[in-house]
Amino acid sequence: MSENQVTAILEKSTLGSLFRVLTERQDTDTQIYSRDILVGLKDLGALATAVDRQLALYQKLSYTSNAVVTFSDNRSKQFHSISELPGYNWDRPVETVSVVLRWNLLIEANGENKPTEHNILVRLATGVKPQDLMRAVFSKDLDEMESFELASAGCACHVTFATQSLAGDIFRVVQEWVDGRPTAQYSAPYLKGLRRKSSLISNLVTHSLPISSVLAVLAYFCQSTRALDQVQPASIGFIRQTMLYGVILWATFLIVGMLSRWLAKHLQGLLRKIGMLHPFSLSAGDNNRQTMLSARNKRHFSRLCVEGAFAVFWNLVAAYLIYQFSMMHEK
Repeated sequence: MSENQVTAILEKSTLGSLFRVLTERQDTDTQIYSRDILVGLKDLGALATAVDRQLALYQKLSYTSNAVVTFSDNRSKQFHSISELPGYNWDRPVETVSVVLRWNLLIEANGENKPTEHNILVRLATGVKPQDLMRAVFSKDLDEMESFELASAGCACHVTFATQSLAGDIFRVVQEWVDGRPTAQYSAPYLKGLRRKSSLISNLVTHSLPISSVLAVLAYFCQSTRALDQVQPASIGFIRQTMLYGVILWATFLIVGMLSRWLAKHLQGLLRKIGMLHPFSLSAGDNNRQTMLSARNKRHFSRLCVEGAFAVFWNLVAAYLIYQFSMMHEK
């Protein structure tokens, strides 16, 4: 045996414990928060303080924290401690894509002979890229699907090897932090509701305009044929007028149908663009993004009001014509 070699002798129980730590699947617990929030440096500091205060209640043998910030230019910055975030030069023209805060700690749980490692991860993100969505859809790996679900959430907390009490405490702390965060000033609750109902609004516009127009033409047809000879409804004049209004009805349905589909598609596009959020206010690029989104949302909302008013006005005019022609027919 060489003099430089070192031989280590492990007991069978110790070797088994080490093997389980290295190979067993960690228990995980995840909480996703759907509220749209605006996050700045002070907000990240408030979250770190709240989590540290909660973890102080547990007996820890080891404790570390770190952070990773990803920017829109595909560059990322790693911080060895969350407390280093305020000291970074945030005067950069790029936007923040995601912020990951991570706590790693060893805790001596009651009734356990060995300490247990716990990992707490809070991820804030603007969303996912289309290629990530397609990869997750066609993937057969359950782990990749779970990681995509975590990555696609605006705010998510992921805890591994956690006891129920610790996971519940951390989720509660993060929930309170999320509830206390502000939202962007240009984002109103009704805009988010309109985005969610964009398909319903599009269907209403698509079907209501042609139907109301056709009904208005039918009402006028009934009113105009009232003066014809009712004893011989199959007269040449009645047939000609019926054929003429049939052509008018068909043309009305086609023309108004094309207009309504174009208008509905355009309205749905505006609804999906209005109220878009950028959750970060960290770098100079984030501030520029906030200003740009605010101006774009106002512009799109103005166009939505004009085009929505046109669709409503069209239906009101058709309803008024139907009412007038029906009243004339009764007289």
